[in-house]
Amino acid sequence: MIQKRQKHQVILLIFAFCFSLLFNISAKTKEKPNVVFFLIDDWGWKDAGCQGSTFYETPNIDKLAENGVRFTNAYAAHSKCIASRLSILTGKYPARLKCPGKESTLPIADVSLAEAFKANGYATFFTGKWHLGAGVKSPENQGFDINKGGGKNGMPATYYFPYQKEGSKANVYGLEDGADG
Repeated sequence: MIQKRQKHQVILLIFAFCFSLLFNISAKTKEKPNVVFFLIDDWGWKDAGCQGSTFYETPNIDKLAENGVRFTNAYAAHSKCIASRLSILTGKYPARLKCPGKESTLPIADVSLAEAFKANGYATFFTGKWHLGAGVKSPENQGFDINKGGGKNGMPATYYFPYQKEGSKANVYGLEDGADG
């Protein structure tokens, strides 16, 4: 038990150190740093050019990586994408969130990463796969100012306007306008 507690304390100290570096740098320039966080299911550690890929071309990600701070050593808290996202957004282990799998949602009482950023004066934006609940548990109710594409489903019925297949209710949230095709 003591080793486990010490391991958690070391992890927290590392995170605190990294964030203090970020905010120390920003304090000297009187600006808050921009934070861009990519969470991509099934993306390998070497699937970006900045990580050594010669197959995938990712010039914009490579440029962000070249001009920013990169965290290159991490692990997934769970093998399921929902549980991993819950862990990242709350800072809690999936077991603590009682995350059984595909029916899990982000607890409304938990402070999300977006809510913490908003409390510190940041504007927040979410796009892509949410899959953590709808309505009161949707991204815009969990601290994100703008939500483009994040809904209760893991993925939309289609990525082509009108963003849903006939008879389907699985549309792409925040992308109501578009041209056929």
